Amino acid sequence: MEEFLSDCLHDGSETIRIWHIPCIIAPDSPVRPRFIACRGDCRVSQKMNRRNFLRDCTLGACACTAASALAPIATIAAESAPPADDWRIRFVQSRYVKLIGVLSQRLGEAELAATLQALGRHCAEGLPQLKKHKGNVDGFIADFGAQYNETITYDRDHGIVTVVGPERTACFCPLVDTHNCPKIVCDCSLGWQKQVYETLLGRPVEVTLKESVVRGGKRCIFEVRIQPESAG
Repeated sequence: MEEFLSDCLHDGSETIRIWHIPCIIAPDSPVRPRFIACRGDCRVSQKMNRRNFLRDCTLGACACTAASALAPIATIAAESAPPADDWRIRFVQSRYVKLIGVLSQRLGEAELAATLQALGRHCAEGLPQLKKHKGNVDGFIADFGAQYNETITYDRDHGIVTVVGPERTACFCPLVDTHNCPKIVCDCSLGWQKQVYETLLGRPVEVTLKESVVRGGKRCIFEVRIQPESAG
């Protein structure tokens, strides 16, 4: 990805360059782009590559005012996440509660459940471990279970996968206000589990929610039953 000088700000007697440093950041990452401001001569229409930018700084054409040379760039990925009491989390959760309530009034229960399951499927589609272990259920179970402290067992004789999450006081999904969200929101997780195990196994599955934090449990437990392959 090319780095470029996208803007020039004038404060009277001098010009300030704003240098954008692009980086690879996950869409849901709390990390935000940083900028390096350099004072000196520049042309508004000018585009630069990183080599020329560094050359100009080295030759003294500009003096970087952001954090001694480029060392802070290495710390971008280490930028801390928003605090747990960030107002944006509460804002999004309250709107999600309202959204589920509005949908409940406009859709039948079966339609709303199917809608939430479709949302859960979409969430699972981008799961890195799923892409890595597609077709390898044992590899996924070992990898995902270790990373998220879940106990996942696969009973091949009976075609049942049991997923037992760790004890927690709040739903894993940051959208969900555990104590105020309608209970049907758990159908999103049913869709998530379906997408995961149908992708891994190449077979249709049915998922039953045995226990849920949102529904008053200490943890979330799912039973995944592998269905016979469709005829034809």
